[in-house]
Amino acid sequence: MANDLLTIENVSVYYGHICAVDNVSLAVKKGEVVAPIGSNGAGKSSLMKAVLGISRVKSGTIRFMGKDITSWPTSKIVASGISYIPEGGGVLPLMTIRENLLLGAIFNQSEINKNLDKVYSIFPVLKERQYQPASNLSGGQRQMCAIGRALMGTPKLLMMDEPSLGLAPKIVTEILNISRELVKDGPSILLAEQNAKKALDYSDRAYVFRTGNVVLNGNSNELLENHEIQQAYLGG
Repeated sequence: MANDLLTIENVSVYYGHICAVDNVSLAVKKGEVVAPIGSNGAGKSSLMKAVLGISRVKSGTIRFMGKDITSWPTSKIVASGISYIPEGGGVLPLMTIRENLLLGAIFNQSEINKNLDKVYSIFPVLKERQYQPASNLSGGQRQMCAIGRALMGTPKLLMMDEPSLGLAPKIVTEILNISRELVKDGPSILLAEQNAKKALDYSDRAYVFRTGNVVLNGNSNELLENHEIQQAYLGG
């Protein structure tokens, strides 16, 4: 659609003979958080990696800002305005926190100081410890560093893969609150989560994944009230 930032149309992804994503369609509009939800192995991460060009698309089309990026290399996709935060954050422990953040600015050198100031205002602990090795960070702080690194590229779309994994509930709430604030004047967010309740609470719309397929999608508030979703994912 004309106002879609990201449009995924009938995309399938295979690993050898195994189908990880089967004919999936999904859209993200400007200024919204969209949550693919489902159990581990349902296809959420594979779809994100397909958007980033890491996983090869066997069929279907991916469009970003109206351009067909299906066959683009990952470097070109990142440079176009898509940032990806992998499961677990993926910081480089032997590098300082500041060095980790600067890695995210490889395609956006002109706004390094501006974006560093923004990241440090969102995550003051990163500024306080910027010259320490990232190995000194707690799990929650590593996730903050990963988000900060992604923001250094001034992305238009931020893809977050299981940001709650292994974190205490209080830290998860803090991370998701920050993510919700980011879309007000920053990137749209594609938020893949096993924690369906959290994902639905903090997103505008959601897509329910099951064995590589989207079996349901809609407004997150409405899906929270859906009996099938409550039974399968919310323990209701």
